[in-house]
Amino acid sequence: MAMVDLQQPPVWWRKQAQEHMTAAEARAFAGTDGSVLLLTSPISAGYSQNPISVYYCLDATGCLRTCIAEVTNTPWAARVTFLFKPDGQDVPKAMHVSPFMDMRSSWRIKAPMPGEACYLSVDANHPDLGAFFTANFKGRRSSSALHSDTSDLSILLRYGFMPHRIAFWIYWQALHLLWLGVPFCGYPAPQVQKGAEHRASNPKDSAGRHFWWQPPREFPWNAY
Repeated sequence: MAMVDLQQPPVWWRKQAQEHMTAAEARAFAGTDGSVLLLTSPISAGYSQNPISVYYCLDATGCLRTCIAEVTNTPWAARVTFLFKPDGQDVPKAMHVSPFMDMRSSWRIKAPMPGEACYLSVDANHPDLGAFFTANFKGRRSSSALHSDTSDLSILLRYGFMPHRIAFWIYWQALHLLWLGVPFCGYPAPQVQKGAEHRASNPKDSAGRHFWWQPPREFPWNAY
């Protein structure tokens, strides 16, 4: 994953910008007035795979006020966007993400202000199963320059084609769970997802919503 300053995005960001909010859009969504940082997975070889992206919305003094999460499911490419408190927030599960998890869970998300290090955690808690899933990201700022073809190749082998790797791991794990006989949960009706709106306590966006849903963009998933 990469941290992007949306005020001064890098050159490679031009191809990915259409998938995400601009700094102005993020500020309007969150009701903040400062800089916006974005933690996301960059496009690689024309392919993007972003299960979760996080916007860090600062105020005019540079203090982190709130975060925006963009959760996108695979393979449907539907998206839900919502605000959460950076120091830890329980958010009702608002979208079908995995066909092996029902809609009764809540997400516990933590995203403290990044500096030299960056940390993001998402825990899923279920009323019957308890804390049954956790995902963590830990990263450190890199200022090292590449000086040789060998170092270029080592970076490519270690970090290259990361979106493709993420997709492979997602589908490989799905096949493994099917082989183990884990029950399959079908895509829920829209009213089931939106029931999370009534249970939510996370901050509302500037439009007065706990969640903003965006339907799948591609056929055949856009039939939902």
